[in-house]
Amino acid sequence: MAVIDSGVDTDHPAIRDAVIACVNTTGDANGCEDSQGHGTAVSAIIAGIAASAGGGETPDSVAPGASIIAIKVFPDNGDPIYSDDIAAALLLALSLDPDIINLSLGGGKSTLPDCDASGDPAVDVITRKRLLRAWPW
Repeated sequence: MAVIDSGVDTDHPAIRDAVIACVNTTGDANGCEDSQGHGTAVSAIIAGIAASAGGGETPDSVAPGASIIAIKVFPDNGDPIYSDDIAAALLLALSLDPDIINLSLGGGKSTLPDCDASGDPAVDVITRKRLLRAWPW
């Protein structure tokens, strides 16, 4: 599963074994490490393992055993997210052919009249191609 978000804490005990790749499209010097925490939280919800009271580990997620490909699109310095970073992340994710791509990007309010149109031609084309490939209508 590809998680396009703020990166991931690759040392976090709940997900360190689930993360099989970590890529940064922002160019931050911090690599794909998550300085905001959201990508780590999303990854833990998907594939996290928690320590049990008995000292072992127990699945504590919606898809225990899933592998995470973390793709960072949020810059560390709090600058806005850029559509070219999202487009690069989507293209990278599509090239790796995961079963699922998760994007839980947000913040602020939308100025777009149609929630299915980003206004960025590259993102719109990628979205249409992915939808057509995933949904045989």
